[in-house]
Amino acid sequence: CVLTARSTLSSPSKHAQHSSRSSVAALSVMLSSGIRRLAVAPRIVSVGSRGFTSSLVEPLANVPPAAGAQAPANVQVSTVNGLRVATVGTQSPCGYVGAFVRAGSKNETPEDAGAAHWARHLAFMSNPTSTMQQLAKNLESLTGGMIGYHTPEFTAFSAPVLQSNVPEFMPILLNMLRPRCLEYEFNYRHTKVVLDAKDIEKKTASAQAVRSAAYRYAGIGQHVVCPSHRLTEVNSEQVYQHLSLYSPSRTAIVGVGIDHDYLVNSVSDALATSTTIFSEMPTYRAIEEGKSTYVGGEAAVLGSSANTTVTVAYESSSIGGKDLLVNAVLQSALGSGDRYGLNTGRLGQNVVRAIDGITSAFVHSEQFE
Repeated sequence: CVLTARSTLSSPSKHAQHSSRSSVAALSVMLSSGIRRLAVAPRIVSVGSRGFTSSLVEPLANVPPAAGAQAPANVQVSTVNGLRVATVGTQSPCGYVGAFVRAGSKNETPEDAGAAHWARHLAFMSNPTSTMQQLAKNLESLTGGMIGYHTPEFTAFSAPVLQSNVPEFMPILLNMLRPRCLEYEFNYRHTKVVLDAKDIEKKTASAQAVRSAAYRYAGIGQHVVCPSHRLTEVNSEQVYQHLSLYSPSRTAIVGVGIDHDYLVNSVSDALATSTTIFSEMPTYRAIEEGKSTYVGGEAAVLGSSANTTVTVAYESSSIGGKDLLVNAVLQSALGSGDRYGLNTGRLGQNVVRAIDGITSAFVHSEQFE
């Protein structure tokens, strides 16, 4: 869980610098003490101007459900040739279908750093059944726009799709997990990878610094994007090595608003009719899971901005942990988001009132396995 505050404390004068350091120190103490209080009793929260206190694991007593509220949709999960297929229903005629692979930057080593980032980009190039142009044309005609993204732990490709287009879309989606990684495609995609890396680093610099300090650049502490010194060094052999993780046992096909049996049959048909899906990839070393051990620490990121960002973090619940929902509600109650002036939560209001020069404060959390 990450508690972050932004300040305009910056000045060349010695007196102002001393005042700035004092204010930043006071802010760190305030955030740290808030963390300690939350860690003592994480299941209790007070919300609203009148306030109420309740356990977060029990429904509120004497509170009727909202008008028109629907019961939570059931999640259905099946297995097709080792590949997990999961769906959840909605009332929309347009659904979403995505492939989620348990492979990310934490599986890299210093020798192939950046392979996960390049693998995501090369998925939009040629594959055993389509050229780059054919793939772009098919995605344009069958979907509302395909997106791809990756985290330290997984890589995903998803798109809005009409139910009637799912059978035709499925082999296209699955074959994207086997890009050909041709040399000219690295050159063609280089500029986009550079711009993508800069954009992600700009948005996630604070979170990346916290993860790297907390996990010592190992496991989820490794850089999510391709490091600048590796942009021209990543090659097809290294990407193939990473793509060997794209196996059925590590992949899930997820449909939102798609009939479960319909999606299962579409996946089954795609696997039966295409021999290139999940074909073996050449490897040169054993894949490691990228063990993450929380050790704590600190980091400083220098920049030219007049603003200062202070972040205090602590280890929270993992995905599937018993306190995952509790932490999510606490984040919302304290005030989440990072837009300027978004101080509607208790944390933001108290910090801004207590310390001069603070422009915003918010809470953010990330969950990993």
